[in-house]
Amino acid sequence: MMLRRCQHCISAIFGIGTWSKLLRACVACVVVIMLVGLYYLLVIDKSEIHFGEEENPNIASWLPGLPESKSFLRLHLDIRTIVKRKLLNLTTEVDDIGVINPHPFRYMNNPGRCKFKNHDVRTVLVIVKSAVLNVFLRHAIRTTWGNISEDNVKIVFMLGRNNSNGQQRTIDLEAAKYNDIVQEDFIDAYFNNTLKTIMSFKWATQYCENAQFLLFVDDDFVIDLPKILIYIYSILEVDVETLFTGHRIIQPVVRDKRSKWALPLEVFPYKYWPPYLAGGAYLASMQVAKKFCYAFPYIHILVIDDGWLGIVAMNVGINPQDNHFFHNNGWYAHLALVYQCCHTPKETLHFWWQYNQEKTFRFWTPG
Repeated sequence: MMLRRCQHCISAIFGIGTWSKLLRACVACVVVIMLVGLYYLLVIDKSEIHFGEEENPNIASWLPGLPESKSFLRLHLDIRTIVKRKLLNLTTEVDDIGVINPHPFRYMNNPGRCKFKNHDVRTVLVIVKSAVLNVFLRHAIRTTWGNISEDNVKIVFMLGRNNSNGQQRTIDLEAAKYNDIVQEDFIDAYFNNTLKTIMSFKWATQYCENAQFLLFVDDDFVIDLPKILIYIYSILEVDVETLFTGHRIIQPVVRDKRSKWALPLEVFPYKYWPPYLAGGAYLASMQVAKKFCYAFPYIHILVIDDGWLGIVAMNVGINPQDNHFFHNNGWYAHLALVYQCCHTPKETLHFWWQYNQEKTFRFWTPG
């Protein structure tokens, strides 16, 4: 009796004449759902899969049938093992066979080895990636957030070259006056930022290896260096060996040709970047910097410098760590210690004055 009442109710609600018809309809729906799920698992483009933190970095490609010769990641190379051998000075001639990114540029200006007067506290090298033409912006940095008296901190500016002889003479005079300019002879341009990143790590590990921490900053940023130092002093020793921290990003590769961040599929055949840190400001330990430097020669270069550095990190087993001190927006903006704000000397000076007046980013408006 109860079953018959249920059948009547179902028929009234769904307009289905009999219980058997409803049952067949339900079974058909379940079968369709299962087939769709199976199709998704078997046929979906494998390049949709994210780079996971624990994924094997030596997978050649997740695009079916892509030849290894056209792959970005190199299956035949165990880069992590090569880096370990280099750290122990156990490299062989075989390790040099796979070099594809030798970075064959020379220094045009080099302040030489950096020395810290105070080794009782942690030593920090601040590396400012600066456009070669931004002479007055560098001067604004030297007179604002870069005007520091701490004996355990050094600041250097990283530049490429300009084709103008007159401009180069200006840079040479600036370098002679301040002794804080590192310049290589590649063309200084946005799409050479990866070369500038390589230069920065290379110079730091060769000429300032007594720096325990490297803080990378673009010249359109303002940073609260005293508070960053307090944060650095608080880092546990156990965490220093793998320290690579900043604003962590995971996102798809841009394919729209109208974007300056676009990469064609044949250049980078994956739909997602591995986890990486926003390139405007991030912090790394010297141990991590050395691992990166040893890995650079074995990794195809890309023009997207921060995404490329995420690939390097993945290859050497370093996990980029998110850090709310490096966020300019969202829930943690009020805790930020780095601020992307200023494209001109006037903006830098105005922001610095207002920041010291208000001690908070949210009250600042561009001048």
